[in-house]
Amino acid sequence: MGQALTEGAGRPTLYTPDIPERVKGLCLLGMTDKEICKTLGIAVSTFNLWKQTYPELMESVYQGKELADTEVVTSLYKKATGDGDSMKADTKAIQFWLMNRQRSRWTDSQDKQGVSVNVTINRGSTEIEVNDNKLTIDND
Repeated sequence: MGQALTEGAGRPTLYTPDIPERVKGLCLLGMTDKEICKTLGIAVSTFNLWKQTYPELMESVYQGKELADTEVVTSLYKKATGDGDSMKADTKAIQFWLMNRQRSRWTDSQDKQGVSVNVTINRGSTEIEVNDNKLTIDND
């Protein structure tokens, strides 16, 4: 893992130059800060201090979580709405998107009664209607 860096008095820090890359990989796996800390064998307070002290670590956390999530959301959005002629809207992606973004309005529960669902996919738009709730997505 490399030589531990020393900071002032007290025992040497467990922070090593390879930590940012390891943390980025753990973030890409979907781990929370608490899970990352358990994997690294450190306290959450230590991890928070490291993020403040080492800008490269904070950047790795950002790239591993925020940028990766943004790319996935963008891909899901494209799959849900289609991209014109080459890709048609995917109803599973639409369902996943709505169930996670508007959970109270779009649930996948079996105990719902009297729910009418109508999905119309046209060349220029996709319409999803559940009872009186209607969503139109332009595919352009």
